[in-house]
Amino acid sequence: MFDLVYDDGAMPDLRAAFPSGVFEDVSDPFHEGRFSVELPDEIRDQYVKVMIRKGWARVSLMIGIGMLNSRDSDGSILNIKTLQRLIAEMEVEFGKG
Repeated sequence: MFDLVYDDGAMPDLRAAFPSGVFEDVSDPFHEGRFSVELPDEIRDQYVKVMIRKGWARVSLMIGIGMLNSRDSDGSILNIKTLQRLIAEMEVEFGKG
């Protein structure tokens, strides 16, 4: 499993939760604070829950793309406001903080 996270403040939380993960600074002049995360595929669900619980889902490329590929109940692709609402609901459900 691979993710790009666009806030280096998330790295300490993720290193603590996944000490065997591979974390690399991939910042550039346009994306300061960006880093990559590599973890075994079988812990992807656990990773997503940690990202939501710690409040980092909004800066995860993998979560954002996954949600953009989701469809609303009427079959239309979810819009940004719907995605933001869903992330907020998941933060409540999984206990952000």
